[in-house]
Amino acid sequence: MNRDTAFPGASHVLTAEAYDWADFPIPGHTGGLKAVFLNRDLRLGPIMAAMRMEPGARIPAHYHARTTETFL
Repeated sequence: MNRDTAFPGASHVLTAEAYDWADFPIPGHTGGLKAVFLNRDLRLGPIMAAMRMEPGARIPAHYHARTTETFL
């Protein structure tokens, strides 16, 4: 028995190294941005993503008309 058979559908913990990071170009950004989407299925709730920003990278102020954005 392993974790997947003992607890089907259970959450897992991944480290940042396990993610498939991809360039994430945002209009007007400066510096390097990479992101990984953790949930793209809107039936499961809000889209969640992790983002990596190089030191000095900036994302310009912007507005989302149909959603909110929170960074932690």
